[in-house]
Amino acid sequence: MGTVRGVQALLEHASTYVADFAHGTSPSDRAYLLGHMRELLRAEALHDEILDSLREIAACPDVDKRKVISSIELVLAYDADGLSEEVTTVLTAVRND
Repeated sequence: MGTVRGVQALLEHASTYVADFAHGTSPSDRAYLLGHMRELLRAEALHDEILDSLREIAACPDVDKRKVISSIELVLAYDADGLSEEVTTVLTAVRND
């Protein structure tokens, strides 16, 4: 039971970290999140925070939208089968904006 609590605590910490990550971050931090989106989306508990951060990053005026689109396209091309319809719908909407 201790292992389960440890994993839950780790996910809660990661969730807070990801949620705070996009707020006021540097371009290199945003690039890191975009570059690791496939791996981060493997943690289902982080989906909401990752998608919220992705929306915020995509809305930043100084972000290269091609990098956002490229990161989303990788996820949709290789990982869509393992993601919920909600996640793929949000990814598609952000890509198309």
